[in-house]
Amino acid sequence: MVPFITFSHTALFSFLIVAIQYTHRYRRTGNVYLTLSLPNFLRDNLRVLEDATISGITIKAEASLSIPDKDYRYGDGMGTAVVVQGPPGKADVHMFRGMLRGYTLDSGPEPITQIPLPKGGFSRVSRFLVHFATASDAHRFVRDIQGVITENSSDPTVQRAPYRAHVVY
Repeated sequence: MVPFITFSHTALFSFLIVAIQYTHRYRRTGNVYLTLSLPNFLRDNLRVLEDATISGITIKAEASLSIPDKDYRYGDGMGTAVVVQGPPGKADVHMFRGMLRGYTLDSGPEPITQIPLPKGGFSRVSRFLVHFATASDAHRFVRDIQGVITENSSDPTVQRAPYRAHVVY
């Protein structure tokens, strides 16, 4: 759900892209970047945003020449991060690491991260975020794993789950 933006006088002019900045673990940083189609309206847009509130929080607006550089060590923007869904629900990082043989993982502190469920949530599949060393390895892994079916249980009545993988840009 996108929060409502309230303005006291007028609306924003000529913006093309709204980008929300996240950390490498998908947590919001609190920064939002608007890309304007024409610089002519920059001063007017800054004036409007100074009085704006989002979900009851007053926002601070300032001009910037460009979006800050991303932290490429964590795969931001380079196509080296992959979200995988489909391993059995009780799978952990060590069990999942066996599937990644033959692929070069990022040398960062945690190349494989299990995405936790919300409190009280249940899922028959688990989800992982994997950081590869190169975009080529990430795409090759997605092609290899996409649609592979796993047995989630020894019980034949339990439905089998296909793997789903997506490259994060």
